[in-house]
Amino acid sequence: MESLDLDTNQVHVLVASLDAASSRIKDWESLLTVPEIQRADRFHPPLSRSRFICSRGILRHMLGLCMDLPPQSFEFFIGAHGKPELASKFGIPQLHFNQAHSGGLALYAFTRVCPLGVDLEQVRPLDFLEDLVGGIMTLQEINAWNQLANEKRLNAFYSLWTRKEAVLKAVGAGIGEHLRDVMVSFTPDAAPSLVHGLQGVQPGEEWLMEDLKPQGGYAAALAMPQRNIRLHCWRFES
Repeated sequence: MESLDLDTNQVHVLVASLDAASSRIKDWESLLTVPEIQRADRFHPPLSRSRFICSRGILRHMLGLCMDLPPQSFEFFIGAHGKPELASKFGIPQLHFNQAHSGGLALYAFTRVCPLGVDLEQVRPLDFLEDLVGGIMTLQEINAWNQLANEKRLNAFYSLWTRKEAVLKAVGAGIGEHLRDVMVSFTPDAAPSLVHGLQGVQPGEEWLMEDLKPQGGYAAALAMPQRNIRLHCWRFES
């Protein structure tokens, strides 16, 4: 693939195996800046370093396909709440992107439509699940949670977590302090939706929320304040 064409209403979402991509780690490392390599060198154990290099290298590679520019040329800035964005000189034509990684997978989304957010989590048992619930759920969500059978709670929790994080990443809000300010559907019988958002964030039909299925044992979600889009999901082959 030499380029990635993004029509005005398209969103491309791709999942990448970072461990499979490590077979080309020298290629990915060659795309990184000196500060990025220095950051990678602070990761321990070596597997964490490899996964960071691959995730950032693949991001640069994909941005290059979207913008038809050399992957090494991109400069990023970090928003007020940690969301990476392209420096302004790369914003014409406007490109929005977001990424997430967990375990050995990375998830990426690219569009020209509007800001968007994705989240990815490896589903694992949590020793303090009930304590976590109290810290991130609204009262209405807690009421719905209390009606769930125990065996359905773990998957429901990850549905809630990834959907909330995707919304907060889409609007560039701080995840730690705003999880209880956003209410989403999360029970097994409810379609993904934003029920209540931050001040100035309108819920309902204006928001697209999609659960993604990157791989067994993972939960993922996409959120963006625009529904009239064509969603393309594919797997990155390194």
